[in-house]
Amino acid sequence: MVQTINGVNVPAAMPHLPHGQLTMSSREIANLVESRHADVCITIERLMNSGVIGGYTALPYTHPQNGQTYKEYQICKRDSYVIVAQLSPAFTARLVDRWQ
Repeated sequence: MVQTINGVNVPAAMPHLPHGQLTMSSREIANLVESRHADVCITIERLMNSGVIGGYTALPYTHPQNGQTYKEYQICKRDSYVIVAQLSPAFTARLVDRWQ
């Protein structure tokens, strides 16, 4: 189920990290900043390797249309801001709206 907040589609129920911390997926970040998911993953991996954001494990994601499995990341709130700032500073307001 999806809800629209300030013109941004967001999941009605946000996923959580193991300690109950809210997350958003790398796919959602890609949609939010209108970027390719592969480019978002490259940015996430670069920021992890440089120690700027936490270490995340790629999780399997099965595409509903073609049935193929891809990787995605579940990102905490703080790190999502860092990733979006790297990808597209102009979309930071959309991210703020998503977390509200």
